Amino acid sequence: MPRRPETSREDILAAATELARKDGLAKLSIRSVAASSGVSVGTIYNYFPDKDALVTGVVGSFWHDALDPWLSRAGSLGLVEACEELAACLVGSLSEFRGSWIAKSELRRPRREGEAKQGESDLIGQVVEALAASARDDARIDQKKIADVGAHELAKLCWHEVRDDAREGSASCLALAKTIELAFYK
Repeated sequence: MPRRPETSREDILAAATELARKDGLAKLSIRSVAASSGVSVGTIYNYFPDKDALVTGVVGSFWHDALDPWLSRAGSLGLVEACEELAACLVGSLSEFRGSWIAKSELRRPRREGEAKQGESDLIGQVVEALAASARDDARIDQKKIADVGAHELAKLCWHEVRDDAREGSASCLALAKTIELAFYK
């Protein structure tokens, strides 16, 4: 009898992410992921010890799908453009992923909360560092003014503003853009 090709953790995570996008996180189950992946429930448990681990993986996959394309372009953008593209990226991704999933996922307290928060923090750290690099590399910005505040501190402020606007469904970074231009541009 021919053997089935081995299913990887990434294959299972891709199937789970697709199901979550289609039906929402609340309806995600180990059985539905197994059926969608074409594997047994036991195979899912080989990679994900429980549903919390699977949901943590799906949320991490969402963040990477949403932010990795932006991260690959961020180095070539000025700070204002980086903020605007990041906002558009987040709003588009969040609306695709069933609108209010952020509020719902923040209310749940998974047993693997520390693991989920660490993965999220690592990715957000990459975003903040990319924004800081955009600030340092933007020829329109007076670097003496950036030195007073710190590129990293400015980048954290930008991330929080962009994230909060995206949560509200707004990709407009108008107030943030004008503030950056007035405070830091030559």
